[in-house]
Amino acid sequence: MADAWIYVDESQGPSALGTEAGRPFWLAALILEAPITQALLDAALERLRTDPDAASNSQDQATLARGFFHASEDSKNAHSALCTEIVEHGLAASFDSSQWFFSRDEEGVEGARLHRLSVALSAMSAFQSDYDCLHLAVARREGSFVEQDIPKFLEFARDAGFHNVEQMPHCGTRFASIDFQLVDGKYPGVQVCDLVLWAIQRANPVKLKHTGDKTWLERLGIFVWAQGGVEDGPQQKVAATLGKGVRPRLLPLPGAVTPRTLGDLNGLEQWDLVCDMAADIHRAASFASTSPRIKHLALDVARAAALCEAAHMLPPEELPNALREIIITFVLICDTLPVFDRDSVEDCTRAAEKRDVAAEYLSRTGRLWIPTGFSLEASAVMQA
Repeated sequence: MADAWIYVDESQGPSALGTEAGRPFWLAALILEAPITQALLDAALERLRTDPDAASNSQDQATLARGFFHASEDSKNAHSALCTEIVEHGLAASFDSSQWFFSRDEEGVEGARLHRLSVALSAMSAFQSDYDCLHLAVARREGSFVEQDIPKFLEFARDAGFHNVEQMPHCGTRFASIDFQLVDGKYPGVQVCDLVLWAIQRANPVKLKHTGDKTWLERLGIFVWAQGGVEDGPQQKVAATLGKGVRPRLLPLPGAVTPRTLGDLNGLEQWDLVCDMAADIHRAASFASTSPRIKHLALDVARAAALCEAAHMLPPEELPNALREIIITFVLICDTLPVFDRDSVEDCTRAAEKRDVAAEYLSRTGRLWIPTGFSLEASAVMQA
């Protein structure tokens, strides 16, 4: 069992009106495997409070009166105090950021849609890793990211997971529980993310070369290891590590997995895999409501198990949608639970074949042969 804590902050505004000429909208995610606590920030404020230079510095007095750090408004004394505590606490994190250049945007993407997209792109590495719960704290941006946007973001994240299954069915995809909250600039993790983003912006990496002031990047122990995006395109990426970093918890699969391709499977063999999916769902339904891994998917699993029990009684025109929901639920639990033994080559091979069938059906590119007199009831599919 492992969790991830993700803190998301932004710079500039998610529209052309909110940015200075020529400067992009930045949105960054700091990903850790332990939460950033208020104790770190309290220690940094105390360090600033006892700094002899702070007593006569109006910026420092404003920071202390405010009670939290904000990199663009703080002095170098405040930057130093927070930087020192981050290093001494040994924070280890991955940093992923997206930039949007409005001067290069021909489609007019801005506001809430851009903000949701950027949050998703910045946090996507955690969504693709083997975590049981993602604790996501996003700095509130009135007018473009408010409470009403949370369900849309969660839907976007789930759709991205299904897209991964469709594009790479042999690779595992987790649908972890998401603990999502909107927070303000006083939130501990957001204060740290803000400083890291500020330091990287000052260093201004271009093709992994720092063209600006890299002082704070070096003091924080930040290593910029990747940049991406179409050259001169509107969306760019910067990825870095803080301290020793956080390595993605990739889903382990044996190297000897050699699943049959869809072209190798006839209709009966594909249907046999669907029956296997139904059996996985029935097993999961027996304990989903108490499982720490799939408790958040308990309603999906219960509904799919009920559909499996009733599928053979449905009118022909309703069966395709029922099968789609059953297959979707299998995808949700396949690697999230998982429904197979990751140390078994045979189990992993079978799971990859089931994902292949699911991917084709979800993409609506293939048709599924259904035998007459079939049954997906627990009594039928779990006999073996």
